[in-house]
Amino acid sequence: MTDDSKRAKGTTLSNRAHPRRKTDPRRRAAGLKGWENGTLLRPLSVREFCARTSLGKTYVTDLISSGELPSILLGGRRLIPMAAAIEYLLGLPRVKPMKHGKKKG
Repeated sequence: MTDDSKRAKGTTLSNRAHPRRKTDPRRRAAGLKGWENGTLLRPLSVREFCARTSLGKTYVTDLISSGELPSILLGGRRLIPMAAAIEYLLGLPRVKPMKHGKKKG
């Protein structure tokens, strides 16, 4: 059997799931890219904020409930405005860079 006969009718290789295939760039998180099409300023869901900052969902929901991280409720979704996310991240204390090399002592 050839690969064409194994494939379901109407499907192509481009729309089949593959674990090592790159994701569609339109579905990736905006990050600093996307400024030109306005996606940088849209509010983030709690899940997106957690993914971008590497913080846990429980910690982020605690920040929201304590009022440290402002959020809005739109319909049934909790959204974090991008300005509030940036303001929170800039307000975090700075740490000294780690020194590489041998330990003393």
